[in-house]
Amino acid sequence: MDFNGNTVSTKSTAKEKRDEEKTVVAKEIRDEEKTVVAKEIRDEENTVDVSYCTETHFKTLENKYKNVVFKDLRKLWDKYDPNLPWNKGDYNESNTLLLDDSPYKALLNPPNTSIFPHTFCYHDENDSSLAEGGELRVFLEGLRKAEDMRNYVKEHSIGQEAISETSDSWNFYSQVIESLSAEKFDLKRK
Repeated sequence: MDFNGNTVSTKSTAKEKRDEEKTVVAKEIRDEEKTVVAKEIRDEENTVDVSYCTETHFKTLENKYKNVVFKDLRKLWDKYDPNLPWNKGDYNESNTLLLDDSPYKALLNPPNTSIFPHTFCYHDENDSSLAEGGELRVFLEGLRKAEDMRNYVKEHSIGQEAISETSDSWNFYSQVIESLSAEKFDLKRK
């Protein structure tokens, strides 16, 4: 399922989750490619774009023409942009979930704040992940009832695995992350 970085965020308690669900959607818009990434968006104010991502000069392992881009949730949690339509502290690692079909994009985020559904292709008539009883739909319905989002994510695996130190691609992505730290250090010295 290609959600191109949906960031689903809900209020922090289970009761509030059921009563006042919110969705923040990160849309990647590159050139003429526009991807609608959620069926149900309550208002356009809760939509953020690729400018909230952390871009690098490295190319992805899957596509030598595509830069590695991280979706750092802290930019949303810390209200990186004062024009975001929520207060700093409204969203945090206990109530925000990133959905993306590229696990590397979540490497800057705390564990269990992301899931990685398999890439969706609208031509695939057999994809039923959001249909009644579909894997992603069942997961999201369970998440909505969960008392602790991160614990639910940890206990209910779905889609692709997160990248970790045991992953085949770890050496590459750890170098990319280290380069970001080096860039920040260089900026502070200037």
